[in-house]
Amino acid sequence: MSTSSTPLTQRPALEQLAALFGVQLSYMDVGGQTQHVSEKSLLAVLNALGANVSSSEDAVELLDEKRRKLAEQGLPTVAVVWENEPLSARLTLPESLATMTGQVTITTEFDKTLLETVDLSTLEPMAVDWSQDPTYFDDSLPEGYVARKFVLDIELPFGYHHLQLEVGGHSWTTQIIYAPLKCFAPTDRVNATKSHVWGVFLPVYSLVTEDTWGAGAYSDLERMAEWSGGLGGGMTGSLPLLSSYLDDPCDPSPYAPVSRLFWNEIYLDIHAIPDYKDCPEAQELVESQDYQDRLREIREKKLVDYRGLMALKREVLELLADKVFRDQGERYKELMQRRESHPLLDDYAQFRATQETTRTSWTDWDEPRRSGQLSESDYDEKRFRYHLYAQFLATEQLAHLSVAAEATGTGLYLDLPLGVRPDGYDVWRFQHVYANGAHIGAPPDMMFTKGQNWGFAPQHPERLREDCYRHVRDYLHHHMQFSRQLRIDHVMCLHRLYWIPEGVSASDGAYVRYRPEEWYAVLAVESHRHEACVIGENLGTVPPGVNEALERHGVAQMFVLQYQLQSDQDDLIGQVPAGCITCINTHDMPPFAAWWEGLDILDRHDLGLIDSETVDREQRERSDLKRQLTRWMRGKRPIQEPAWPDEDANVSAAEVIQALHEFFAASPAEFLIVNQEDLFLETQPQNVPGTTGDVRPNWRRRAQRTFEEFSSDPAVVESLQRIDKLRASRTP
Repeated sequence: MSTSSTPLTQRPALEQLAALFGVQLSYMDVGGQTQHVSEKSLLAVLNALGANVSSSEDAVELLDEKRRKLAEQGLPTVAVVWENEPLSARLTLPESLATMTGQVTITTEFDKTLLETVDLSTLEPMAVDWSQDPTYFDDSLPEGYVARKFVLDIELPFGYHHLQLEVGGHSWTTQIIYAPLKCFAPTDRVNATKSHVWGVFLPVYSLVTEDTWGAGAYSDLERMAEWSGGLGGGMTGSLPLLSSYLDDPCDPSPYAPVSRLFWNEIYLDIHAIPDYKDCPEAQELVESQDYQDRLREIREKKLVDYRGLMALKREVLELLADKVFRDQGERYKELMQRRESHPLLDDYAQFRATQETTRTSWTDWDEPRRSGQLSESDYDEKRFRYHLYAQFLATEQLAHLSVAAEATGTGLYLDLPLGVRPDGYDVWRFQHVYANGAHIGAPPDMMFTKGQNWGFAPQHPERLREDCYRHVRDYLHHHMQFSRQLRIDHVMCLHRLYWIPEGVSASDGAYVRYRPEEWYAVLAVESHRHEACVIGENLGTVPPGVNEALERHGVAQMFVLQYQLQSDQDDLIGQVPAGCITCINTHDMPPFAAWWEGLDILDRHDLGLIDSETVDREQRERSDLKRQLTRWMRGKRPIQEPAWPDEDANVSAAEVIQALHEFFAASPAEFLIVNQEDLFLETQPQNVPGTTGDVRPNWRRRAQRTFEEFSSDPAVVESLQRIDKLRASRTP
């Protein structure tokens, strides 16, 4: 039983039902005020979870049904077993069976069978608590049922295993996740030479070279990784690299992918494709005057033209795909091997081809296509082959990038977005683990007074468990196979998510609880299998206990200067904790030079978010904060040369940026990530949260300096060399 003191049965039936389904009855807003969820929202969220309740009166009957199902289940859907601990789970069973002997069969992930006998009469009584709300408990058991503490001390390999308990003609099952307590750490790596590392960050689309096609490519990220690795860097970061819709619709946001299981082909380097040099037809196309004119037009645009660039690249890729399928040579055999080793590849290509052929979203398809059954008559074969081939190439170039980065001592720092588009592949193929009738978002805060609806379909907490998190494991593997560090966007999602039912405003949603212990167990298993560190984006409103859980399970937290400056800290920004990842800002914040000049304040005024009076007040506060920061940094600088001006007001943004990077480099932080654009004083943001592409050019701005320019700039190189020296010595 939980430590809660109030029986859930004292609450109205609808609230009891909500607690059993993991729906929070209230939450604390950013102002510290308790917000209670309306009955309308409770009913809508419960229906999205499958409760099938239309009124508070329905809840009474459903409560008894829900409790009986929980009791009849016998064992929990998933049981987490941490390393060096015995399996311990709640067992509910008819009292008539409680003195019998049971047969336990464990089938490991690796198809090994283990048998055990259990005398149920020796099991200790155990109280139940069906409530997922920690402020209440529910120890209701149907008549004739008892609860026992099922303990089994057995050695298992890390992974996912199936347990079956048979007693007197009854059978119950549970899925075991046997996991390390902590996720993989840099010091766990064989022959690790250092742990406290630094790295560079730049969105791939923004990373341009002298011969760019209008946006960066995987090969450009490879060049940056090799360059930073040569300077001592240990990580190379970018925004999510996942597949997107880049035609109709065209949504380039890296945080709204079609799938978390497939890569974005717009970043393919055409000249690096092995098939290109053997295809005169493709070379002739690219070298033609018309093609070069169109390419030049795209390159000369101020912003990335995703639709135009993708169309140009696709022309070439379709020619190459036709040749590979026509010749059926070695490259064809390699592609066929890829199809065999990745069964979902055909499925994904069929989905994309069907959407392009019908020019409709899957949500408008008829049955059986809507439910996931496609046939060859549903799509154009050429489109199908294109998507097969494009994903084959994207995986190939990412694998090459990963190997090249590792060879220079650095590695990829990838980003896992919170959700996927509801009209995308993942939600179509894995409908059983996504909830219909609701979207993910955030409650009202000081900036978004009406709340936020991000448009993503939430993952269903119980159906994920029934599938033993197979979908989650697959998209973690998709990223970790190529990354040394993986950032989990909005890591609070492991604990709870704000659901906004259809027909309800974003200000009237409700938080739905997930099973954090199970999520951390999956993260720990996958991170050790792939030797990838896990980083949790824990900025914003963080529920109690989240940071403690991150620390307990070895998930690095984020320590962001510009975010810390907004907090009330005794030491201005607070103490940099060990084991975190630190940086000056994120892609959702203004570059430091813009913050230093107060341009973000003016931008918020331009957007109509604040009035002129507020602008004046915030500018005064910003000036005072800048003086505090420069005085604070004066005593914190680990390297005192060159000397700062005597007057704090005369310290430049460049000087403060360098001092901050050196301070973080000398700190106990496990990771330091340097935004390349801060080093050349960029003032335009990559993303302005809460705005769309027609208001601000989110996710489309190229870096003002090419890779060749900043990588050969003595000031940039010297800055990173100073950081590397401090990271190596970790000067106190």
